[in-house]
Amino acid sequence: MVIEVFKGALRRERLWNDEEG
Repeated sequence: MVIEVFKGALRRERLWNDEEG
């Protein structure tokens, strides 16, 4: 489902931001 992909992308972005921040 598209929603699942979107959720995964958001989670990945959050992890990246956490690592960077």
